[in-house]
Amino acid sequence: MGPDGWLEAYTFPAEAKLSCLDHAFKVYDRAAKRTINCGTTTAVYFGTIDVASCKVLTQACIRNGQRAFVGKVNMDRNCPDFYRETTEESLQGTTEFIEYVKSAPAFESEMIFPVITPRFILTCSTELLARLGALSIHHQVHIQSHISESVDQVEFTKSLHPGEGSDAEIFAKHHLLGSRNGQCLMAHGVHCSSKYLDLMKRHGCAISHCPLSNFYFDNGILDVKERLLRGNLIGLGTDIAGGYSPSMLNAQRTAVIASRSISKRITYLDAFFLSTLGGAKAIGMERSLGSFHPGFKFDALVLSAQSGGNISIFDTDTQEDIFQKLLPNRDDRNITRVWVNEQLLR
Repeated sequence: MGPDGWLEAYTFPAEAKLSCLDHAFKVYDRAAKRTINCGTTTAVYFGTIDVASCKVLTQACIRNGQRAFVGKVNMDRNCPDFYRETTEESLQGTTEFIEYVKSAPAFESEMIFPVITPRFILTCSTELLARLGALSIHHQVHIQSHISESVDQVEFTKSLHPGEGSDAEIFAKHHLLGSRNGQCLMAHGVHCSSKYLDLMKRHGCAISHCPLSNFYFDNGILDVKERLLRGNLIGLGTDIAGGYSPSMLNAQRTAVIASRSISKRITYLDAFFLSTLGGAKAIGMERSLGSFHPGFKFDALVLSAQSGGNISIFDTDTQEDIFQKLLPNRDDRNITRVWVNEQLLR
């Protein structure tokens, strides 16, 4: 399924190893700390098919103070035997995980959220998709998956579901595109046609734009400007493993670079929007996150152009000049403070 067998050779074995909870504790604790240090105040995570491992991920986010949406991955077909669930195991595990997260005090304070997570249509049977859709309606929780990521994925979906249309239509058919239940966030969306982008817009389904992994996975480029102009919701993502960098700062830079190879370019300010208010809109939290307003949650970074030695500042530079230098040139060395929900984490 992956290019050159990437999923089979690396991703699935790496995820399967996380069923060892000692290993999962180390990996997830590092992941939360690393992304916080990169300035990610709110993260959306794909976990694994293992419920206990996903609980470890949930606790790592809570312990480190990161606001997070965590999903137990669903897969009952087209995956290796060592990393596969039955349909019933997948549904029971998803229900257990949703109830576990909802019982946490951090859920009441809007610091942790469960997400229904069919990996993508290729690894989920029709029965599993339908019943996950019913769960999403019952529990009123967020949904995440991958959509139209590559030409191969699109064609494989058609072969599995002849005559049923695109993956967007299949998700919508099974109540997994949002609106009736929780907010839906779909990764990539590079190969969505206008018809299916309109369908996603009607459902309020957002796209997580992961520019670096789009290059690596399918040499694809999302036309961000065109989708924003048509009213689609877009937030910025990193797609760790699909892309090599956990930094949203790097994702901003890559998004601008990617856009310059197509007709509708985005600016550094567009990329900044995608990773702040655009991201908040993508997860349905724009009324409490993504900008500074009275009553909003205080999530913030302090950036210094003078720390790290990677940016040159001159006496003639205005505040706007310094900000413009910071956006394309900064990295985690320039982050001196990170607050999440008023708590100083770095």
